[in-house]
Amino acid sequence: MKRRVVVFYEHFAREYDTCKMIKNKLENTGEFIVEIFSIAFEYCSALAYARDNKTDILVMPWLYTLGDYKLCLPFLVFNSDMIIFNLHHEQVSSPMSERANLGKDLFVSNRVFHVVWGDLFESKLLSLGIPNNIIFKVGYLRGDAGRYFHGGERNKVRSELAMEFGLDPQKRWILFAENRDTKMINNKELSHLLRMGYDKEDVLGYVDIKIKSLKKTFDDFSSLPDSFFENNEIIYRMHPGMLFVDEIKKMKWFNRIKVINSYSIYKWLSAVDVNVVWNSTSIFESDAMGVLSLRYDPLNLPSKYLAYGLDLYPVISSIGQVDCLPGGFANKGCGIYSKFIGAVDSKSFDRLVDYFYLALNKNNICRNNEICVLDDFMMFLTKKYLFELLAGLFSKFRILSIFKYPKTAYKLRDDIPSNPMLPSLRSIIHLLFELYILKQ
Repeated sequence: MKRRVVVFYEHFAREYDTCKMIKNKLENTGEFIVEIFSIAFEYCSALAYARDNKTDILVMPWLYTLGDYKLCLPFLVFNSDMIIFNLHHEQVSSPMSERANLGKDLFVSNRVFHVVWGDLFESKLLSLGIPNNIIFKVGYLRGDAGRYFHGGERNKVRSELAMEFGLDPQKRWILFAENRDTKMINNKELSHLLRMGYDKEDVLGYVDIKIKSLKKTFDDFSSLPDSFFENNEIIYRMHPGMLFVDEIKKMKWFNRIKVINSYSIYKWLSAVDVNVVWNSTSIFESDAMGVLSLRYDPLNLPSKYLAYGLDLYPVISSIGQVDCLPGGFANKGCGIYSKFIGAVDSKSFDRLVDYFYLALNKNNICRNNEICVLDDFMMFLTKKYLFELLAGLFSKFRILSIFKYPKTAYKLRDDIPSNPMLPSLRSIIHLLFELYILKQ
């Protein structure tokens, strides 16, 4: 009998390719059936699937707290010997975010298998007291998947992008991989971050310098002379989920710089000459692909906010400095990535498949069959179903952007599946009833 695997993703642009690659690799063995679900918009469907089909492995995008672990508990009611993998999609942190990204609950951490990219994150998990026999080092999954699905021969990809977006293939292409916005933080968001382990002063300080530095960047774009564009194309790529498109269109530089969010960043990295970031870990990916990788810092970002490893890359304080790089500058920083994201060798998924087999044969290690559903889960599942129903309907009929409700759905609108799966009301009532009976 084939083993069944449920794989969750949260952010489509960041994680779906990894999930799809896991599905391809496992199913190609002929011994697995893998289903992929959005944890934000298809959780109820995934649970209904696990109820009807014995599920051997649950793959989570993250598991930081006991609250996150509660999402796994009803799956364990229907599949008591199921094992759980944590993909840890956020493995490169900053001093400010490290505590939150590592998690702080050993009760949770010691009940799941941890997938790590490289030595640095592995050592951090070990320092928390997580035993090494439940930590699996595989290499850079996201990069291997991104290049497999979206990479290509440089000249061919460059020619295609030039034709589609009106880019001059004879010029230097500068990709600006943005990860900032102009949004202030509200009390609800701040409270959530504090519960995860962030420091209030750090969060407010980061928001302040993020907004100020972004304004400085836009001023920098506006001040670029026409002569700069005789030899350069700037492709400004907003981070997935950023909500300030309308603000961008009002900028006086909008018609000189190409604002393009289409396609995976891996397709762009196959074609550009330079990747410029403020505080984005995409700098490691461009480094791994042999692209000149620069850190842009107009306001001297304090080190506590800077992602680990970014301080090792060459720094510019204005985009115009790209035109003034000294000879040999392009070779600086090459190879830095491996310490922070691990091996980039197209073999990470083969290693992961081997670890799936190994985990299934580890007898009682990370088996969670002593866990039962917490009492408040019935209400949570009811609310989750209603949220997923509304989000799916509002997205389908294109009114989500009008009402901007549900707020979480609007914020994550780029992550809503094109045709989200949702069990029927009768099915969810049966599911709630079964959970109630089984937890007694």
